[in-house]
Amino acid sequence: MRIPLPFVALLGLSVAIGAEANLAMSPTPMQRGVATALGPPATRTADAGPVASEVWWLGFQDDALNALILAARHHGGSDPDTTATHMVAGDALALPIEMQVAAAYVSARVDSIGVELIREAMAATRRQAELMSGGKLSDADRSVLQRRMADAMAAERTLLDQRATLIALLASRCGMDTTALEALVAPAGTEQPLPRFNASLPEQTPADWVFERQDVVLAQALHAIAAASPARVDGGYVDSVIERAQAEVAAAVSELQEQRAKTAALEARATAVRQAFDDALARQQNGSGSELDVLERYQQLMLYSQQFSSASGTLALGWIKLLYRLQGALDTTSDRSAWPASQPPSSHGTLQRPLI
Repeated sequence: MRIPLPFVALLGLSVAIGAEANLAMSPTPMQRGVATALGPPATRTADAGPVASEVWWLGFQDDALNALILAARHHGGSDPDTTATHMVAGDALALPIEMQVAAAYVSARVDSIGVELIREAMAATRRQAELMSGGKLSDADRSVLQRRMADAMAAERTLLDQRATLIALLASRCGMDTTALEALVAPAGTEQPLPRFNASLPEQTPADWVFERQDVVLAQALHAIAAASPARVDGGYVDSVIERAQAEVAAAVSELQEQRAKTAALEARATAVRQAFDDALARQQNGSGSELDVLERYQQLMLYSQQFSSASGTLALGWIKLLYRLQGALDTTSDRSAWPASQPPSSHGTLQRPLI
């Protein structure tokens, strides 16, 4: 007997420079059985080009994202609500529109994949309850299944709400209909690759990266102008701007590297869980295992796959944050006036995703 799930999640997981997962869905898996495949790490040529490029978003190699950014530039963008802006930009209100669009798109795509994985786990839980109801279902077993289903439904609702907020942001920035955007970030019946940024870190140290940042260039230019005047020049002004820029870039690099390690650890865990599922499926097929065991392993696989996809999205957002720090755009206040370079804001925005 094979598992009558509504569709099968085929995940190809890899962590090299970034991370990518493919979700392929079939409405009739019973015709070919349940199959999951963990492919080897993808072989890609890393190129630091997108980091230095003015069209850095091409590093995501995503035609839909390219089109959205072009639409946002053409449309000019109306202001989305504060919740949506904070979701992708944190306190960094000066985040350029291209980065807002990229961050919202990446997050919405990840949420769409997460929803499908959670729904797969819910389908397995329902089948498990159906099988167990035919025998003696203890109060403890019933409580576990009810809790599992309640948690899954809550997680699904959270992701759907997040995605709706992100789609609203994209609609306001790109001048597009939310229905069209929904189809774009959550295509039905097709592979859904996780966004990944195809680049490697430049080989310089963070101290060497900051001299093309807007704030550093501006500080050096102002210092040069002031030096030509008879007025006394504050020699520590430029140094303080450079020091701040180096600290911001170093922090962004450190966070990116830390997230890459976390994502790799989740990939390793998902790989182990996948092997356990494959083993349980083999036992079922040769008559030495039960469908209940396979369903339990399958739910675990969906859980760790969802955690991996969320971590992969955070990794992609980490690249956007690093690019933002490398640009050194002047921060703005709530009334969109620039912070004086000598009076930086007390805090800086972060690009984060919750791990469901």
